[in-house]
Amino acid sequence: MSDVSLPESVTTYLKLRDRFVVERPPEGGRQICRELTESLDGAVRELAEGLDGSAVVVAVGGYGRGDICLGSDVDLMTVHVDRPDADDVAGLLHPLWDAKLVIGHAARTLREIGLVARDSIETLSALMTMRYVAGRRELFEESVDVVAKLVKQQSARISDFLQAEEDARRSEEPYWLLAADVKQGRGGLRTLHGVELDRIRTGTVGESIAPAADVLLDVRNGLHAVTGHTVRKPSNRYTFEVREAVSAWLGRDSLEVGERLQSARRSAEHLANQQFPRLGELNAPVAGVGRWLFRALRRSPSASYSSAFVQSAAVLDGSTGAAFSISEERAVRAAGPPLWSDDDRELFVRLLASGDQGRAIMERLHEFGWLTKAIPEWAESQDRPHVVPFHAYTVGGHHWATVDEILRLIDDDDPMLTTVTDELGSVDDLVVAGFFHDVGKSRPGDHSLVGAEMVGDFARRAHFSPTSQRRLAEAVRLHLVIPDAAAGRDIDDVGVIADVAARIGDVQL
Repeated sequence: MSDVSLPESVTTYLKLRDRFVVERPPEGGRQICRELTESLDGAVRELAEGLDGSAVVVAVGGYGRGDICLGSDVDLMTVHVDRPDADDVAGLLHPLWDAKLVIGHAARTLREIGLVARDSIETLSALMTMRYVAGRRELFEESVDVVAKLVKQQSARISDFLQAEEDARRSEEPYWLLAADVKQGRGGLRTLHGVELDRIRTGTVGESIAPAADVLLDVRNGLHAVTGHTVRKPSNRYTFEVREAVSAWLGRDSLEVGERLQSARRSAEHLANQQFPRLGELNAPVAGVGRWLFRALRRSPSASYSSAFVQSAAVLDGSTGAAFSISEERAVRAAGPPLWSDDDRELFVRLLASGDQGRAIMERLHEFGWLTKAIPEWAESQDRPHVVPFHAYTVGGHHWATVDEILRLIDDDDPMLTTVTDELGSVDDLVVAGFFHDVGKSRPGDHSLVGAEMVGDFARRAHFSPTSQRRLAEAVRLHLVIPDAAAGRDIDDVGVIADVAARIGDVQL
């Protein structure tokens, strides 16, 4: 805290924040945000008494939404009838600066609001959740009217902007990172903000964002408490180094926190999928077929699929990328587990082999609740966090990254890889094994042995051939043999190579 004498209301805010850093309140992050916002409002109102009657103080950004966290910036805008008086504005801001708060501030006239927001969709979006704090209320209402008119005029541009932002988050993080950025990252608070803003734009009400937001805000406040709420940029990223300390502040086990966080991020993405039906219109080409032909791609034009696979095939072969129509979504949600006909099984492998598009379709099937019925062994591990620091992704994200790496290697021109793939003939089993190799981490015990049993159960239920059933189970059971050897032995040593080959035993593995 600064040695400068601060107004009592500002000191009260700082003390409240410091108390929450030491001890999480009963309602967690949401209570912190609510009480900090109320306390800061009181301080700003006191400081705004020096403004004349021709100005209003407006909260924007996280402060406008009432989402002030322990280390949040404070975004304010003063709106003036005429040219702002610099001394009056300084009287409002200086005590906040003296308190070492990071203040984002703009001073505008009504005309300037219109001009700036018209030129910048990002600025206009930020003003859509502005909130009255102090000063001339009539001027606030006029500001709201200016923004509302611009939102109506710029509706299509706002929608495109919000969708592009969400698409960018998914492109930058194709697999769910363990070190989640709970604010800017995939499925983070920005995703929920986009949903909220689009609902304001359209005047619609949808499924509540509160459950997902509460978890994200709780974790974000924990991160700020642990990484230092008084530094200029406290961390919003849930890294391995801080997760135990954050979990302790939250009063939960780190594994539970990781699963709750991932579930909240997935829920946020689900809400975005509902709000932006065009998300997923990426039409990615089928991956891994430049040179090697999957058995699954040699399908009959008259293929007969179980329900849910019917809709998935239509989406995969259509022009909507990964977007299901309302009727298709309803059919998938109502569908039972597949019969696992030959066509079902081949479409499953085809989805795995279809790169970004196949992954996005499978994400939707999981979102609709169908993968839990069809492949419960995989679904139960999807949101599981890894417990060792060298993994970058959740278990589910790691599975997808493995599949995509297999597809990349299949298309590589390396002569050795070409020889290996030629010997395999079809790589269907290899891709499926990659998709399942860590499923055992969702249950107690050695995950290789547990996972081998789980994938064996799936392969029998899905009517894979006896040979494929054996290969899949053995591939999962033995998937750590080579990395373990590489970690502690000389992999160029002929004896080591012979020992590893003997342990694996089957050239197909």
